Amino acid sequence: MSETQTKQARKTARIQARVREQDKKNAEDILNHLGLTLSQGVELFIRQVIQERGLPFELKLPAKNIQYASSDEVMKINESLMEEYGPALRKLAE
Repeated sequence: MSETQTKQARKTARIQARVREQDKKNAEDILNHLGLTLSQGVELFIRQVIQERGLPFELKLPAKNIQYASSDEVMKINESLMEEYGPALRKLAE
């Protein structure tokens, strides 16, 4: 990679998005538990969109009888995922 290509690869762009304040806080809390910032989470999402050439998840209507996990259950799942995928996610975010 040439020096010019390297400099272009390091350039960043600013993104602004409107989200509900509580959603932003919840996302930041989850990402922080994963060892990531909100910016790193957004960057990972964008990279996945590029890699998948679309959204990195399936869009579908929710089931009528949804049962939501408690915050303790979510934290246990996040901890488990972080143990398994945390090092790779942090490396990808670099």
